[in-house]
Amino acid sequence: MTNRTKLRVVLDSVVAVSAFLTDGLTADLVSQCQDCVTLYTAEDILHEIRNVLLDKPHIRNRYTYTIEEVEIFLDYLKDISIIVAQLPEVRVIERDPKDDTIIACAIAVSANYIVS
Repeated sequence: MTNRTKLRVVLDSVVAVSAFLTDGLTADLVSQCQDCVTLYTAEDILHEIRNVLLDKPHIRNRYTYTIEEVEIFLDYLKDISIIVAQLPEVRVIERDPKDDTIIACAIAVSANYIVS
């Protein structure tokens, strides 16, 4: 996007997990995002991704990957994203409060989009 401000985008942790676990559209989306948008995330979002990939037995039993591969992926996300340190207090998603972090990150950076 030359001569224009890049769109500000926050990826939902589910999208990031899907990009890690499977080849295809989601993985392509994440890898190509850095060229056309500015990605934002927060340590809490990265922590949620790590927890899902390392602590959910149904995922660990279905897919084969190492802790090191997860850490490399998280480092990659850190490299292509801007880490937002200060998130506003947000309570909107009652059935899954962890999603409030995604909303808070989007609010903090005035994101154009949340990819979920």
